[in-house]
Amino acid sequence: RGASVTDDPSDGHIGMAQAFLSLGSNVVIANSLPVRDRDAADFTKQLHESLASGTPIEEAYRMAMRSLDPITTAGFLMFKG
Repeated sequence: RGASVTDDPSDGHIGMAQAFLSLGSNVVIANSLPVRDRDAADFTKQLHESLASGTPIEEAYRMAMRSLDPITTAGFLMFKG
């Protein structure tokens, strides 16, 4: 058992995101809930295609989120430093 304050499994993911931000990352996108592999792959593909075409990160994230069903979108969070 880690040093988590709560038993919420997403705490570890949020802590990791904060660690990356504190080390200089501008943006971290992480899952806070379990996500099906196919949904994660679709989200990642949409996100990276948008970024590769020059779309700003915030809009690329929104576009990728719109490609998922509403329940799945709860699994992905974007943290900005």
